[in-house]
Amino acid sequence: MDEQKIKSAFAQKLAHYRKSAGLTQSQLAEKLNYSDKAVSKWERGESVPDIFVLSQIAELFSVRVDDLVNEKVPERPIDIVRNHGLITLISVGLVFFVAAIVFATLSVVNFASFPLWYCFIYALPVASIVLIVFTAMWWGKAKLAFSISALLWTLLLCFVLTFDTMKAATYAFSVLIMQIIVILFFMIRFKRNKK
Repeated sequence: MDEQKIKSAFAQKLAHYRKSAGLTQSQLAEKLNYSDKAVSKWERGESVPDIFVLSQIAELFSVRVDDLVNEKVPERPIDIVRNHGLITLISVGLVFFVAAIVFATLSVVNFASFPLWYCFIYALPVASIVLIVFTAMWWGKAKLAFSISALLWTLLLCFVLTFDTMKAATYAFSVLIMQIIVILFFMIRFKRNKK
């Protein structure tokens, strides 16, 4: 197989897998930390990314690197985005399932020095951490920033409910500063990746 055939096969496969996953060129580029111009060149068959990026693409679409560069036409469309969303939803749901078990157990034992519904409030930051992990693996920077923001604000809620509510303003100010840092961090990364 010569170089032009590899470029052509890869271009066809990349476009197929990207469209099957419901991604635009820009969204794929963001996941790979490349520009959409690079993805466009790959899909036109003008170039092929290095082996590291090929392995990232293969992992993203749950295929082998060989599947990306051979001439065999993909048999079925893939449904990556829906599977990722379902896995994330189930994982977050499991956090609240565990919270419900803790709530039920503490209700039966009647051994709690705090209101039992706090179990579900304390589950919010844990669910946010789970969301951060899956968002970092599968979705773009905007959703990751949202997940980190959710963690910050749910932690604030837990602190305010658990500790002295008189210091709520101090906690809120601290979280607001961290929120600004998160926004600035992602804005800088977004601008750097645009170049």
